[in-house]
Amino acid sequence: MSEVKKHTKLYPLSHSQIPEWYVYQLAPKSPVYNISFNHFFFKDINIDACISAWLTIIDRHDVFRIHFTYRDGKPLQSLLPKLNLTENDILIDRSDVCKESVIAIQAQLAKEYADLPFDLNNGYPFRLKIIKYPENEYQ
Repeated sequence: MSEVKKHTKLYPLSHSQIPEWYVYQLAPKSPVYNISFNHFFFKDINIDACISAWLTIIDRHDVFRIHFTYRDGKPLQSLLPKLNLTENDILIDRSDVCKESVIAIQAQLAKEYADLPFDLNNGYPFRLKIIKYPENEYQ
């Protein structure tokens, strides 16, 4: 289980979080609660503006910073620190692949990330990736 600093404020789990916590204890490598969303952009995007928008959303909604812990026989939750994202954290550059292989790469990456479990004890409960393809196409 995660080590939470002594000064971190802990909160009980909500009724809807308790089943999620149990499933995570039984199968921490399961992607059962993953919700994958793919969106395609067909021209240049401003990655810095995208990061800024996501950081604003994450800062406003604590659910994006919740993680689980276990203390004194009880499952609890606390908030992870504010996140700092950079282009290096989220950009996957596939602009060098041939145009004919883009669809297969898109499908492979979408499946790979949809099936990747989260570490609800230590990490943030979301992933943000932007994939750059040839001809200024983004996913």
